Amino acid sequence: MPYLDFTRARFVPSLGADFLETWGSPVGYAKDFAAMRATDLESRFVAVEPRLSLTAANADEWIAARPGGEMALALGMVRVILSEGLAVATGTAPLMDLVAAYTPEAVAAQTDVPADTVRRLARAFDRAAAEHGGGGGVSSQSEQSVASLAAVNLLNWVAGNVGETVRFDRALNFDAVGSFADVQRLIATMADGGLDALIVYGANPAYAVPGWAGCRRRWTR
Repeated sequence: MPYLDFTRARFVPSLGADFLETWGSPVGYAKDFAAMRATDLESRFVAVEPRLSLTAANADEWIAARPGGEMALALGMVRVILSEGLAVATGTAPLMDLVAAYTPEAVAAQTDVPADTVRRLARAFDRAAAEHGGGGGVSSQSEQSVASLAAVNLLNWVAGNVGETVRFDRALNFDAVGSFADVQRLIATMADGGLDALIVYGANPAYAVPGWAGCRRRWTR
């Protein structure tokens, strides 16, 4: 998960990253996002996510995608950029085999995002003077989390954003945060009746954590 520099971006498509409410560093990102809006009246922000979150409500356009479709959309945008010769990064030719199956039509079938919208997002993303794509939030709290974030990072690299508006040298430090594997072990322990009490503070696992419903038979709030 890199640091996203909103102050330098002019076009931002967010693929599930609820950066104004829950994801990454919401306070810092909200400040930078406000600065982007204040200094560049032509900047554009598109939120792609299943629900109208606080972040999506502040977007110029909200595109309601099927839950879990973020990875397919990112790879579909990569395919459009490569197939139309719009890539900024060098050495991208071998990637076409990787994303060959993610045609706009195939992505539309997987995400409910129209094929023309996939093309429009890819072209706008690549042609902006400065941009970055954000991926994360609830969409990254699943078994496909690594693949989804890798797809978004690949999109940023192909468009030439890495090292510019996408900074891995300033990545957020999550060393002290429990992993998804830790949460899965907790769920298994709860389902087996191995936990007598659980205190949840400032989180909503029933909404954000896959598999939590399996504990309902043994646990009540």
